[in-house]
Amino acid sequence: MTDIGWNDDKSSQEAKKIKRNVLLVILVISLFVLSLLSYAFYYFIYSTNHLPQGELILESHSPGGTYIIKAYRVNGGATTGYAVRAEMIKNSNGKLEGPKNMYWEYREDRAEIQWLDEDTVIINNRTLHLPGDSFDFRRKGVQE
Repeated sequence: MTDIGWNDDKSSQEAKKIKRNVLLVILVISLFVLSLLSYAFYYFIYSTNHLPQGELILESHSPGGTYIIKAYRVNGGATTGYAVRAEMIKNSNGKLEGPKNMYWEYREDRAEIQWLDEDTVIINNRTLHLPGDSFDFRRKGVQE
């Protein structure tokens, strides 16, 4: 009789191990799926890497020629207004780097660019310090 009790105890322990392993696998898979969904949400909703190209409306060079900013008017279609997207191209020792999206504003159809100095630009009344700052209306302010 002690053998039967020991076997029942052993099978109960094995069942607990299997149950724990199944729960661990479910947890790992759930975290993986949640991570993928979070990344997809960020990429399609907040990332500026895939914004629409738009129509070039203005190109401006910094006073010393280090930066080029190109502004585009983006037509969102019949149900949304225009937006302005600006990208920065950096000229490092004759080698162009970029473009990097650095300005995205909804409900605008024109761009005004004013340089304060080589590294500071005002785009539609928003001051940006280059090369790090950017503005995205979805994030409500200037990001560094």
